[in-house]
Amino acid sequence: MSIPLVTVLMAVYNGEAYLGEAIESILNQTLSNFEFIIIDDASTDNSRILAKSYDDPRIRVLSNSHNLRLGESLNRGMKIARGKYIARMDADDISLPQRLEKQVSFMESHPEIGVSGSWLECFGFKTQVWEYPVDSGIILCNLLFQNQLGHPTVIMRRELIMAKGLFYNPDFREAEDYELWTRCSEHFPLGNLAEVLLLYRWHENQASQAHLAEQQYFHSLVCRGQLERLGLQPSVEEMKLHLEISLLEFEPFSSFITSSRQWLQRIMQANHKCSYYPQLELRIILENRWRNICIMTGIPCSEIFR
Repeated sequence: MSIPLVTVLMAVYNGEAYLGEAIESILNQTLSNFEFIIIDDASTDNSRILAKSYDDPRIRVLSNSHNLRLGESLNRGMKIARGKYIARMDADDISLPQRLEKQVSFMESHPEIGVSGSWLECFGFKTQVWEYPVDSGIILCNLLFQNQLGHPTVIMRRELIMAKGLFYNPDFREAEDYELWTRCSEHFPLGNLAEVLLLYRWHENQASQAHLAEQQYFHSLVCRGQLERLGLQPSVEEMKLHLEISLLEFEPFSSFITSSRQWLQRIMQANHKCSYYPQLELRIILENRWRNICIMTGIPCSEIFR
């Protein structure tokens, strides 16, 4: 059996409503040299039956004996993937026809990049385009605050992932991808292709308060790990402040403005000591955060670093 250029990896749990569209968007790719691993995570609907109904030798359907959740399901697929590249796909999204072709071309022409994504367009409950940064230094520094890769758009070099043991940590529910990219960034640069290559289906339940609370909790844990790399040991109040700056969700009190300025300055000072992040790119990121805070609070945007 010939080795595929790409392994497309999808996990599905009770996703029959949109699974057919997602599968067909992969089968209709202009790049055809791929295997398609679909892992049914113990669904109780017809997801497994639907996935197995496609008569295409590139599709491999595996079934978990019990519900493992996303991270562990993807780890299972990564360990049996055979492609030079592993491309992620979700069971309710739509990959545009040239997605794999363009992403493979990008990775082939940027051999230093270990993991990359692309821009995506939301549709459904929310409509907007998410334009992720493309510069590797900016991506690295921005990981201090937020995820910088759209998970279902990602493509990875399998050899690097396996060599470094860079698998998902299932303990970081709702942020297992963000946590993984921060570990990947310790070993190689990350990138993004400045083009929409995936349509991301936005469900109403994605905006639920319970979902957001869980997301923010694990998001803050990933942020804490990044801050600790700088030698910082943030208190509970400082982590709350950092999360407010990260999400730009805050009450515009004078105390917040003062504290946020001091916190951004402290991050810069910490990096001066350890030089973990590229100084120029970090300055750009921190100044941009401060600029957004000034705009949202209606105060004059004074210089934060002199």
